[in-house]
Amino acid sequence: MGIDVASPRFGWIVECASTSSIPTAASGSSSPNSKGPNGAGIPVRGTYQQAFQIIVTAADADGAVVWDSGRVESMESRHVVFGSVGRSPQAALSSATAYDWTVSVWVATDVPRQNVALEGRARNVAGKKKLKVQDTGLRTGSAQSQAMSAARFVTGMLNVTHDLSGAHWLVAKSFGQNLCRAPVQVGDVAVERAVLLVAGLGYHIASLNGRRVSDAELESGWTDYERRVPYSVYDVTGLVRGQGAWNVLGVALGNGWYATWGGGEPSRVRKTFIAKLFVNGKEVLASTAATRAEKKSLGEGDGTAVSSERGADDALWVCGEGPVVYDSLYNGEVFDARRASRVQGWDTPEFKIDSHWDFAMIAPAPPPGKLVSPKMPPVRRVAELPALSLSEPAPGVFVVDFGQNIAGRVAISLPRTGTGNVTLRHAEVLQHTGITAHPVPGMISTDNLRSARATDVYMYGEGQGSDGRSGREEGDVVVYEPTFTYHGFRYLEVRGYEPRLSDVKAVVLQSDAAPTGNIEFSDPLLSQLQAAIFWGQRGNLMSVPTDCPQRDERKGWLGDAQLSGEEVLFNFDVVATLIKFVRDICDTQNEVGQIADTAPFTFGGRPADPSWGSALPSLVFYLFKATGDPLVLQEFYPYLVKYVDSLLVAAEIAGLANLYKSYGDWCALPGVPMCSPHLTGSFSFLENVRQMAEMAAALGQTQDEKIYLTYHQSFTRAFHGAFYRNGTYDNGVQTCLALPLWAGAVPPDLQESIADKLVRDLVETHRYHATTGIIGMKYMLEVLSRMGKTDVAARMLQQRDYPSFGYMLTNPHEPATTIWELWNGDQAGPEMNSRNHVMFGGSVGGWLYKFLGGVRAGPASLAAAGFREVEFAPPLGTCMPLTKVSTSLQTLQGRVRMDWELGPCEEASPPLSSKELRPSTNSSSSSCRRLLTSILIPLGSRGHVILDGRTLAPPSPAFTVHIDGVDVLEASLEPWGLEVLQATESLVELSLTSGTWMIETLFEVNAEAASHCNTDAAFNVSPRGGGGGYSGGMQDATGAEGVTATS
Repeated sequence: MGIDVASPRFGWIVECASTSSIPTAASGSSSPNSKGPNGAGIPVRGTYQQAFQIIVTAADADGAVVWDSGRVESMESRHVVFGSVGRSPQAALSSATAYDWTVSVWVATDVPRQNVALEGRARNVAGKKKLKVQDTGLRTGSAQSQAMSAARFVTGMLNVTHDLSGAHWLVAKSFGQNLCRAPVQVGDVAVERAVLLVAGLGYHIASLNGRRVSDAELESGWTDYERRVPYSVYDVTGLVRGQGAWNVLGVALGNGWYATWGGGEPSRVRKTFIAKLFVNGKEVLASTAATRAEKKSLGEGDGTAVSSERGADDALWVCGEGPVVYDSLYNGEVFDARRASRVQGWDTPEFKIDSHWDFAMIAPAPPPGKLVSPKMPPVRRVAELPALSLSEPAPGVFVVDFGQNIAGRVAISLPRTGTGNVTLRHAEVLQHTGITAHPVPGMISTDNLRSARATDVYMYGEGQGSDGRSGREEGDVVVYEPTFTYHGFRYLEVRGYEPRLSDVKAVVLQSDAAPTGNIEFSDPLLSQLQAAIFWGQRGNLMSVPTDCPQRDERKGWLGDAQLSGEEVLFNFDVVATLIKFVRDICDTQNEVGQIADTAPFTFGGRPADPSWGSALPSLVFYLFKATGDPLVLQEFYPYLVKYVDSLLVAAEIAGLANLYKSYGDWCALPGVPMCSPHLTGSFSFLENVRQMAEMAAALGQTQDEKIYLTYHQSFTRAFHGAFYRNGTYDNGVQTCLALPLWAGAVPPDLQESIADKLVRDLVETHRYHATTGIIGMKYMLEVLSRMGKTDVAARMLQQRDYPSFGYMLTNPHEPATTIWELWNGDQAGPEMNSRNHVMFGGSVGGWLYKFLGGVRAGPASLAAAGFREVEFAPPLGTCMPLTKVSTSLQTLQGRVRMDWELGPCEEASPPLSSKELRPSTNSSSSSCRRLLTSILIPLGSRGHVILDGRTLAPPSPAFTVHIDGVDVLEASLEPWGLEVLQATESLVELSLTSGTWMIETLFEVNAEAASHCNTDAAFNVSPRGGGGGYSGGMQDATGAEGVTATS
């Protein structure tokens, strides 16, 4: 909806009909033609799209063809521009118009004919196969062979002027008026297609004839309204009455971010909106103010209703006070049921206006920003959670636990009649001794919300009315749910009414980004960690990626967005949401290229701390790797150049040791020295220069590529000179050791020493516990995996004592369901102590997919990005503390999946082949391990499999790799679709075509080294007590320090 470009792009996914029946590692099946549980076959390898045809038609009774590409010989299945290939369009797209489009595809396979078997009903006839064709830009409910069912898109304003082509921004006469309505008669015609455009500042809910036009919430989204104002587009065909009947368009308005720009209480601004209604391609209603003559003829203020004899051209906008008497993003909503009864049916033709309504006026100072389509999904209700428990910790005070920290609201069933007020307060935690001086068991704690009241109030009156969802009637009860606010909470306190458990439910709100990734671990704690990361990210997708959803902040902090960029692209379909946010960042850029710490810019400073500003290049880089979309690079490249050039100038003038900084390694472990913010900022600068070189190469900007590579080499040497001293970097904490290793700033002769210092600090000094802040956490995990220490990193994440993520999730005071802002969140003061912050979870989440799951996007090139090439690298480690991981991703190419299972050879059942592991030269000190890896590569992609035995200690003396019962390292003829890229005794790299593959890898590990893996007893640290924090050293139960372990 609301496409506002004249040449939109199309994309689709082609899947074989039997892709759902892929084998898993546990099934032990490796045959390329084995049958699934219902007789469906595994997809034949090597199938690819040979050609496509797109047809776009008008979505009306005539269905006129607008563009028929004809058959286009191409493997491209995404980013196909309207009219760019095949036959020229027969007509240009029109504004506010609906279109249908279909795509047909022809596929072929490179598989030799003798290797192709019939698969159920999908016959191999002349290279054509039965397919599912799935639209990637718009969701459809079904798919069919070769040609998809028609999908629909609706254009917005393709030629938008400041005033929406003739409409005006309207405001109410008084501050309290938040309901505006206008009647319209569309004429004596049948309604074939109706489209509504609305922008409201701050939030709006549009309705037609008493029915909401959309299930979207908190519209329109948050931007810098001085630069861009988003409008919403709705298909309202089923709501508009034709044949001469009257209609009423209603717009309910809330404060939103427009009135809460800097936080705190909403400013007293008169809510403003602009709207247009099109029926059968013709404008029938726009937001325009009444003339003096029209006001006189209506009988201003005397209660005269709009005459049913008035024509559509005389439709007048009037505004009145609705039942929402107060609304604030931070503080909540106050709903007056007495007003609700007075305005019941306000947005229907039957409603009669009275003296409480006034004519809308033209806004004296309309927002200067350009009206734009948001080009991203709106916020929606994505889930409902039932109440799990109900208690009464004090007389008349009832506390509900929903079991999960979320962002959203509560819907509560109340008696239809009553007196007084019902008050709903929201909180993340209950009181306990760690955070409350004199806790009352079971009572909520709201200290960490700071000034945010997070309270909704329902005021009883004589009879309850209806206003959208707020106060809707259901028999003898009224279901109340706030409208223009949201809260971050797990617990609800109810006063003024004793609810039953079934009376309340939590409504989860989120920018409507469907989950795309899933990863499961044999260790339940790691699965719990992934769930906490997922829910934390879900709670911070509210048209911008926020830092937290509960306190008086909720800003688009760039540091949080940068650290979680890879993670959120794994877990959710957020491409459109992130592209919109990158535009928000670009809006903060000044004339010299500097950007701000937050976007929209409402807090922090400009220039941003380099580790925060890093979000601009990093998010564009991550988006390109995830989508392969060259337009992402082309749109933002000028902004990236300007930003990175501003850093280059600053670095050349001040030097890296004095590069400007603000926050550094934020929220590092208390009691441990912080790594220099100059070091962390310089690292982020180096990382951005490296990313710029890769993006310049992808765009064919070879001169820029050379320039950035030269700068990177120069400043990498400068980094070492600025921060290396006394055999370490800066003060030698984990972050200060990990970042130069990642950046490649450590000279070759020092790499082993610095890497050893990092591992020893993590394993021996802190016994598998991190001391990092948010920046160090992300890159320490990745550095450890680069060093072949994924098993060490995984073990760190499995710790359950303080400080660890496991402690957050399992501590006795307040076991978390989302990741905290602070390591010591259950003990720290309330000023900065969010229980749902994306920064730490985002730092970890991407690593879980890339290194424990072992699935990564290919290189940042046009040929490989967007999962055209997929890297599969199941982790191998002497002390790998996991036996199974299952990873699944929905990409623009289709479904990607890898399951791996690790165990001793003697426990393998059934074996994948009869071949034995090659004899070891030192069998007395070795043990056999078996890795089963099941891989699904989508059509049109290639897989790059990396089996790296160099990660073992000592390196494995021999690998045996079986595919389809063939030892691919010894066979004279490789299985079709497989290419051995590299094969040594401890490193195997394979290139695989699309389809499903089962790989059996047999290898040896040193038995003596493996015997040191199960040393958990040496690290049984007593849980931290109720007081005090981490003091820099950790003790075991006996009080001895310095316990070590071999990794």
